[in-house]
Amino acid sequence: MLRIFLNEFNSLNLNDDEYESYVDSEDFLIFFPQLRFPNSIDEKSKIVLYSESQLERIREGWKIRGITHKDNGETIFEHQVRLAQDFRFYCASLSDLKKYELNDIEYYRGCLLTKFHDISEGLVPDFTPGDNIPKMLKHFIELRAIKVLNTVIPKTLAHIIENALLEFDEKQTQVSLLITELDKYCVVPEALNH
Repeated sequence: MLRIFLNEFNSLNLNDDEYESYVDSEDFLIFFPQLRFPNSIDEKSKIVLYSESQLERIREGWKIRGITHKDNGETIFEHQVRLAQDFRFYCASLSDLKKYELNDIEYYRGCLLTKFHDISEGLVPDFTPGDNIPKMLKHFIELRAIKVLNTVIPKTLAHIIENALLEFDEKQTQVSLLITELDKYCVVPEALNH
């Protein structure tokens, strides 16, 4: 289904300022029905169950390389946990080795970012660089996923998660830059296992 979507999307020749409206269109939602906003308790329950099951699926980058779940390929959830561990380890390491100096508030924000930076992948594909998805389109797809997920969680937590995703995507803060570097580093030990 992802390949069909990519072929369809590429034939549209959209520019950056058309991505947001495309992601809200019926043409897009045909490919990603799980991104429709829920109208009932039953629909909200389905979103929760679907997203929880998807976070346990193996990451696309490992599948492409022939590594399946039974071979201990990393799931999206395992990646989030590993990134959080790496972040805490970095923050606990010797201060003279640190590239980024974080205060307490930045540390707690970093903990949130590591836990929620890929949460949208519970509803949308784990896009890889080989998918050639424009960065702005990926951003709007993931933002829509977060908005749908936010309909099934408490509003305060929803606000925190949405802000964490935006901070991670914008890569303007010390915390988001550090998490981005650690996110890339996380792949190395996992790759060495295979």
